[in-house]
Amino acid sequence: MVEKDVEISYISFMTKMTAEIYSEFIKSGTIISKNKKSLLIGWGERQWSQSPLNGEGPDFYFPDFFLKIGMPWFCHDSWLEISSEELLEFNPENKTTPVKWETAQLPFFESKFLELQELIEQKELVKAVPYLFQTSNAKMTDQLLQSTLNSLCKYIGNFPAEIYGLWHGTEGFLGATPEILFNKLKHSNELETVACAGTFNSDIEDAEVCPKLLLEHGIVVEGIKKSLDIFGSVRQKALQQIKFACLTHLITPILVSLDEELDFTKIVRSLHPTPALGAYPRDKGMLWLEEYQMGMPRGRYGAPAGFQLNSHAKCLVGIRNVQWGTKGLLIGAGCGVVSGSTLKLELQEIHLKLQAIKELLGL
Repeated sequence: MVEKDVEISYISFMTKMTAEIYSEFIKSGTIISKNKKSLLIGWGERQWSQSPLNGEGPDFYFPDFFLKIGMPWFCHDSWLEISSEELLEFNPENKTTPVKWETAQLPFFESKFLELQELIEQKELVKAVPYLFQTSNAKMTDQLLQSTLNSLCKYIGNFPAEIYGLWHGTEGFLGATPEILFNKLKHSNELETVACAGTFNSDIEDAEVCPKLLLEHGIVVEGIKKSLDIFGSVRQKALQQIKFACLTHLITPILVSLDEELDFTKIVRSLHPTPALGAYPRDKGMLWLEEYQMGMPRGRYGAPAGFQLNSHAKCLVGIRNVQWGTKGLLIGAGCGVVSGSTLKLELQEIHLKLQAIKELLGL
């Protein structure tokens, strides 16, 4: 999305959804889950800035993956807090033509996978996450956008996922992620996050039969805890298996009692990308990810998405989404490569995730 430094007056627009508002929202909108019961939506012009404006309404945070955008924050001139059920009332059931997808740049993925295996064997890296995309020439029309929103609102009613998205004109992105980067509730000094790594088919009852999944998950837990140590006392909860339709993820909740007032950008830069989506060790891993990006541009895949509203601060990990522009649609998924990973199994995991993305988005 292109940054625009627009001069607007910021208006706290707390009202009921109407057909007129919904129409404006579809033209140029932002959406993000505030909690399990409500969504924050904004529409109309955006005022971009380097830091939160701290007005009466939400400041939205949508940087790029490598955190290089100069003005990642913005506010809308109009906004609303709404439940997914209320949004569905204005979202008609649309029958859309099935989207045809093609896998892009598979040879590049395979070559980088082999390169990554060598780096792990040489102990240069412990883990990294290569990704693969599927593309479509289909256009994101207003009708298709409404249908996708409809599908996502229904999805989060059944599974513990978080909606996020941003669009204007012919470009945008929209998804529902199982992974939060962090959440800090109002009037609390406690920050919560999760290690979300290790994915398998929901038909499998016990992930412990696969040591690779536990190794991958353990690396992510340790990487996140190490990143958070500077902010306060870190506590790790028990490992969980959480089902999301056809996928099950290994998830470990992690809590931090903050020693001082939360600095949103500082915590993002310390955590993002976690080893669940990035690489470990971090410094060498980021160099590898930047090289990968040069051969396969990731766009908004995996980029943070968040907001601040009063003293509530939340940031999501932008996976399980569709991106679109003038050339069509793009969906992507990654796999955690560690010692013992095989190309065949990692490609199976990626295609399982891609199929899950199509189903949750209704595409």
